[in-house]
Amino acid sequence: MAQRTLIAVMSIDRFDRKDAEHLENNTLNKVQVQEWVSKGVNFYLLTDFMDLCNDQHVDTESCWISYITEE
Repeated sequence: MAQRTLIAVMSIDRFDRKDAEHLENNTLNKVQVQEWVSKGVNFYLLTDFMDLCNDQHVDTESCWISYITEE
């Protein structure tokens, strides 16, 4: 299966900058991604994230933004 880049969106109310920096540019498997999802992180494909931002559905002022590679 091909790897893909996912954008991680984390509420500043639940996470701090170190959490976002910890995820940044890491490669995670599906189980690890699911663990972060269960903690409240939302992951999006880049094109979906761009649409959410352009449609103003993501308040980037209230979130930490990071990215991962999912294997």
